[in-house]
Amino acid sequence: MPSKARPTGGIEQYSYFRDRFNCYRNIVCYAEFSSDITRQHLFLSLRSLISEVNGLAVNTRNEGSVICPLETIKFGDVAEFRQIDDHFDVEKTISQLHDLRFPVDTDKPLWKVVVYGENRVFFVSDHTICDGRGLAYFMSGLTDHLNLTRGEKAKQQELKVSEDSAVFELGQIERFYITDSLEKYVTKKKSASFIFHTIVENVGPRWMAHIFRTRHLYEFDLSGKPLPIPDNISPSMHTQVEVVRIGKPALDNLLQTGKKHGVKLTVLLVYLIAKILKKIVIESDPHRYKATENYDLEYAIPVDGRSFVDVKEVQNREPDFVKGFGNFASSVSLKTPSAAISLDPNTIDWPLVRAMQKKLADMLAKKENLSLLGVLSFVDVKDYIKGLSDQRNKAFEGHYLEVSNLGYFKFNEKVPEDGFQVKDVIFSQSVCVTGALIDANVIGFENGLRIALGWDTNLPFAKSVNGIAETVRTSLENVK
Repeated sequence: MPSKARPTGGIEQYSYFRDRFNCYRNIVCYAEFSSDITRQHLFLSLRSLISEVNGLAVNTRNEGSVICPLETIKFGDVAEFRQIDDHFDVEKTISQLHDLRFPVDTDKPLWKVVVYGENRVFFVSDHTICDGRGLAYFMSGLTDHLNLTRGEKAKQQELKVSEDSAVFELGQIERFYITDSLEKYVTKKKSASFIFHTIVENVGPRWMAHIFRTRHLYEFDLSGKPLPIPDNISPSMHTQVEVVRIGKPALDNLLQTGKKHGVKLTVLLVYLIAKILKKIVIESDPHRYKATENYDLEYAIPVDGRSFVDVKEVQNREPDFVKGFGNFASSVSLKTPSAAISLDPNTIDWPLVRAMQKKLADMLAKKENLSLLGVLSFVDVKDYIKGLSDQRNKAFEGHYLEVSNLGYFKFNEKVPEDGFQVKDVIFSQSVCVTGALIDANVIGFENGLRIALGWDTNLPFAKSVNGIAETVRTSLENVK
């Protein structure tokens, strides 16, 4: 029996009902390995990984109110091998995999590994049990276990693996552990004013949020109009993805240049993508979007909610908390004065970027981004998501841009030259997960930086966005 079966927190409940009411799909992590992976090798690696990371062997019960362990997981439930041809395209494959749905409140796992051409691995997960950092944890863990089991060639050759082979059995696990809900450890009380503004900004009507919006970003004016969200157009709920690939030298230059100007990579990316996006949006419909108008662009930055708690305190009670696969994603909502952003892709307003960096740092210091974690306890999540679903059937909603930076990972740090090295890695979210019109999902590793740009295929300016990847790449490589 499990050591505990915890109630879900607000974030998991939020994800569960968005799934149930068809408001999102999933999140994906792709890795290309230096060596081919056999069915036997993947079976052994997954079996070791799942026994180590219990959060992979769970589903929900009672309308998502409880996360419980699965009794067994069959290899065919979590692994699939597909052939590739000369027309194989990583971006198109990610877009297709974003349409995968995992059944909640069942005895099936909420994730799957799809291997194309023996060395291209896609990990697809429901957001209810896994956030973006969980994706990176999985791929890092899979890399470790592929290398740990690579020497067991004799065992692999003798092993007979079928779709029904058990890759996990609860009865074989000595101690099954599920980390507790994050909100349990968030004890800092908020003022009534903070709670009111948080609810208005996150779950209130847009017109009310505009009344209470911030008017200044330090010395920069935020009195412009919000960039209009396309209306009277239903989203397709299908995500199209393009990937920006930046090499290690260009990434090092970005980090060094940002450090010289006192800004971090995430904020610099927001600035560069925001002005490219503004230009695309305005030029897509001159009658709706006026180039002479001042538009303030709303954006969001997801952050790891694990950072909001005293990790040492949590580890004393729950040693596996930080490694857990739970959904601990919170977010910060901000605005950038698009009127102050030059549309020239070769210029950077460093004072503005520093102001954006300072605002983000101030919000993190005050832990204002706890709003997404805490506000859900003040509303009826089910009814709110049902209402959101009804709205999504009629029109787009949410921020224009979301930039999610997982950070830099040394996947190959301990991997021998003849081992399974990660040659390429991409992190992507279905745009339905966040509600943002454009998602920029960022991850860095030994070979450079990867930015997966995702958008709904029904966006009225989708064809214009289709070429944004090359513009972003050129802008990033020319930062000085």
